Amino acid sequence: MQAKAVAVLTLLVLSISSAQAATQKVLYTFTGGLDGGNPYSGVIFDTAGNLYGTAQTGGTYGMGAVFQLTPSTVGWTETVLYSFTGGLDGYEPIGGLALDGNGNLYGTTARVAIQQVNVEPFSNSLSRAGS
Repeated sequence: MQAKAVAVLTLLVLSISSAQAATQKVLYTFTGGLDGGNPYSGVIFDTAGNLYGTAQTGGTYGMGAVFQLTPSTVGWTETVLYSFTGGLDGYEPIGGLALDGNGNLYGTTARVAIQQVNVEPFSNSLSRAGS
């Protein structure tokens, strides 16, 4: 079964690499301060075209952040949706995020017991799964 998964992955990579040459463009440069630093995992899109991700460090408390990048006619604007405190909410969010159909984001942190974190982008509230 593992060989099949590798074969599918290889096919996807070959399909992507056989297309037109890819170009790279910097959308946002993190300062490592309040805006976050070390965006370790990938990003996800919502239906409006916004990107969401996590920064392993930085944020208000230096413990990591959940961020949103919003496209505009002049580039991308970064907004910190949540700054981890290093308390019960954990710190060092190095995993990716998942977005549900209601626009809630879910992810995990590297430190503290495995917890799901629910960040509601428009209210900046935080709740642990099951609470």
